[in-house]
Amino acid sequence: MICNGCWVASGMERISAPCPFCRAPKARNKAELVLRAHKRRNVGDAAATYFLGATYRHAFVGQKRNLPQAINLYTQAAQLGSIEAHFELGEMYRIGEGVRKSGDKSFYHLSTAARAGHHAARYLLGIVEIETGRLNLTEVDDENFRRAIQHFMIASKMGHTEALVAIKDFYQQECITKENYLEALLGYQKTVEERKSPQREMAEEELKGKRTKIHYRYGENKEDVESELMRKNF
Repeated sequence: MICNGCWVASGMERISAPCPFCRAPKARNKAELVLRAHKRRNVGDAAATYFLGATYRHAFVGQKRNLPQAINLYTQAAQLGSIEAHFELGEMYRIGEGVRKSGDKSFYHLSTAARAGHHAARYLLGIVEIETGRLNLTEVDDENFRRAIQHFMIASKMGHTEALVAIKDFYQQECITKENYLEALLGYQKTVEERKSPQREMAEEELKGKRTKIHYRYGENKEDVESELMRKNF
């Protein structure tokens, strides 16, 4: 998978543009895309296996929603090294979506993704600490709160918007210092600035009207999984 900026830089926004890696033409329809994904999965492709899991979780490219199958495919993808699959599993085990809730399994998958640089997983670890340490409606255990702030600080410096919002809220409630908030804010701004490029701005313009908030409820507005992955070739 490639980022939106590289998608533009490689010319993949053009109709029938070939894959920049294997030069295969774009899939002509959803059925062909799924068929290619199955072929790649059969040879141990983590990204293709993750993609198939996403089709069952979110019911797109012609697939019916099937959460047990999504869990199975995400598990296979995680074993093959997919960080996104670890994140999805961490989220699903946390909220009990299609599977029995498991704090231990959720923590394992989220921690694995976070250590690999997944900012949304890092943010969710902070949420888990708040949920785990909640004493009542307004109080959280000090140690859980300390760990939550650490996770939110790291995620903020990685450019995660909701983590920065959480840090700001805690500062306004006088739960953390001004120095903590400024550290998170400056780190966030630095990361966002470093991500900017003419190609990503072009991609933003190209994708206007093609986005929905289907996923990534824990941070920046991610493109609709289907419209993003339909650009990929397997």
